[in-house]
Amino acid sequence: MTGDDTSDQQAPNDVPDDAPEDASAARGDDPPDAPENPSAPIGDGDAPRGEPLDPSVPVHLDRIGAVVRTPDGEPAATFVAGLSDAARQRLERTGAHHLVEDLEDAQDVALAVVSTRVPRGELRPLLAALREVTSCPIVALVHTSGESLAVEILRAGGIGVVAEGNEAAIARFLTDRPHDQSMVETYDEQVGGGTRDAQRGRDALTGLPGRSVFEQRVDDLVASGEVPRVAYLRVQHLDEVGRRISTEAHNLVRRRLAVHFQQLCRPLEVDLYAVSPTEFAIIGLDLSPNRCEHLGRTLARVTETYAPTGSRPLAAAMGHAGPETSTELAPIQEVAKRALEVAVTDRHSTVVSAEQLALGVSSTTELEAAQRAVARVEQHDPYPVGHGQRVADLAGEIAWQAGFEGQARTRVMLAALLHDVGKVTLPESCIVGPDGLDLEHLEAYRTHPQRGAAYLRVSAGNEVADAVAAHHERWDGGGFPQGLAGEQIPMAARIIRLADAVEQLRHGVGGKEPLAPRDLLEELDARSGAELDPELARSARPVVDKMLTTGR
Repeated sequence: MTGDDTSDQQAPNDVPDDAPEDASAARGDDPPDAPENPSAPIGDGDAPRGEPLDPSVPVHLDRIGAVVRTPDGEPAATFVAGLSDAARQRLERTGAHHLVEDLEDAQDVALAVVSTRVPRGELRPLLAALREVTSCPIVALVHTSGESLAVEILRAGGIGVVAEGNEAAIARFLTDRPHDQSMVETYDEQVGGGTRDAQRGRDALTGLPGRSVFEQRVDDLVASGEVPRVAYLRVQHLDEVGRRISTEAHNLVRRRLAVHFQQLCRPLEVDLYAVSPTEFAIIGLDLSPNRCEHLGRTLARVTETYAPTGSRPLAAAMGHAGPETSTELAPIQEVAKRALEVAVTDRHSTVVSAEQLALGVSSTTELEAAQRAVARVEQHDPYPVGHGQRVADLAGEIAWQAGFEGQARTRVMLAALLHDVGKVTLPESCIVGPDGLDLEHLEAYRTHPQRGAAYLRVSAGNEVADAVAAHHERWDGGGFPQGLAGEQIPMAARIIRLADAVEQLRHGVGGKEPLAPRDLLEELDARSGAELDPELARSARPVVDKMLTTGR
């Protein structure tokens, strides 16, 4: 974090005298180490956003898959740009990095770590200048809400994305020690659903300023350039209480809660808003993280004293973020909302700060960055938008049929979802596929499985990365990039190849017409034993037939 009120020396003074010991804000966490080599961007990585890349730019394939190593125990010279104080401290505490912050001294660094906190307008010039000085690997260190900038860093030659709070993963770029749980578990949860937005409107019962007033206050702060702390508080079980007691009693509970909350907020000179029947928002211009933490815990304790007859006690959860997160209000609000969702589901903490969010849900940020990279690819793909998700859905069904369960099945689906992520570094002319490419760009296209695997190996693990690396291999050995054959190809990759073939035949790419369901199944039979695993294709036929019949 940055700012005087969040430093380790001054933080204790920010907490009221009666604050519980656990009210102080969470501090830094795991540190990192050094990384692996870059897959150089193919084509003009510095092209303006949305502008087609120049396919005539020479293609560089020499650095794909290499890993930079330093002698055991010797810190790796690491160029850093845009890191927050907390992230820098976590890196320094590892003892694995000698940080270099001046571009003139970056010629011999082993690694560059570029934060998405670098202002968007400065990012491209920085990356261009960095590439003139060194060809070292670049890792994007992404803060929550910075995922789109992480994609820009990948486009400019980055080899991977690590979220703030998960800096320890950077060490695995050097050691090849994967961590296969964080992104897998995040995707496992994501498959089950998401969150919902709060309802709009003013709450006439409480007399508090409502959502429209809150939004106007936010607009005024943006116009003035002031950067406050924003917190969201959700009262849980209130709907359940409403079903057990009369409407009058339920309204009385809400009014009394609002009065209690106002009494606690007023001494801190913060503004309280009722943004929905179950959610409140707080804005404080001078509210420090520690004071907000203490306020949130106090509000939660007060809420728990409400236990209307016949129902369980109410509960409250809070998420908050402030100037240590961003100098812009929109990212602060987004992070505070994410922190609230974590607080709602966290059994150990009722209040979650921006830094705790970064330390606790870094894998969510990494997954979102990967999904945004795939979305960028799909803008230029010959398939209809949603190709990765459709392949993931069908691969999940085929995997289930093949006996994959739990996280083993999730890994197959995650690899299928992100199987084309390596294309994000290719010129747009290569993304559409191999047809019509000259030899140089065809070779570039055939590197995308390796590029995707290199990107995912640290954050998603070996099994996901290996499946992505081999998703263009053929059963008869005629595929790429390694020419694996038969059982040499990971089963997950064979499943993705089958699901991808169905998608290709169903939508008709490469100048071919889409096939009707019966013709599609016959074509799969024809490809069995050559392109496709024959036993897998046979056993998956009922799954594919059902998908085609239902049109899903």
